[in-house]
Amino acid sequence: MEVVLIVLGAVIGAAATGGVQTWDAWRTRRLHRMVAARVIQGDLYITEAMLEIVLRSKRWPDRLDLDPPISTWRQYRADFAAGVKAWEWAKVDSFYSSLHRTSLMVRIGEPCSEGDLAVAAELLEAARAARQVVTPHAVPTERERREVLRQLAGTIHGLEGREPPHEAS
Repeated sequence: MEVVLIVLGAVIGAAATGGVQTWDAWRTRRLHRMVAARVIQGDLYITEAMLEIVLRSKRWPDRLDLDPPISTWRQYRADFAAGVKAWEWAKVDSFYSSLHRTSLMVRIGEPCSEGDLAVAAELLEAARAARQVVTPHAVPTERERREVLRQLAGTIHGLEGREPPHEAS
């Protein structure tokens, strides 16, 4: 009987240890995904604002550096990809691929052509779509998303009256 109890204790202990390790790995991946999403989300807000300025002024800014958001994406995309659905990854990665291609056509301080404006408008829509994907990962609860919008509404152009995005199914 003693041997059975020892074996049973070992099995239960191994199962508990495995369960705790699995839970801890899941929690760590979730935390890394959230941190990555928050950093990516910040760059998306900045990129959206820059594109809105380009579309309003119909010219490229005198100072424009698209390398930081592209570098952020390269640094954090693995953590983000590890915890999101394939379609979410594809939508956000597509935006950053387009941003990189657009960065190669920018003519600092020059007026935008009609083609430039069309590309900027498409890129702005892609940035907004990417942010809709990233936000639930960056700010996991509806209550927290509302608080973020409330706190930022006066500081980030375009957030006034905006409802938080809903979880994608």
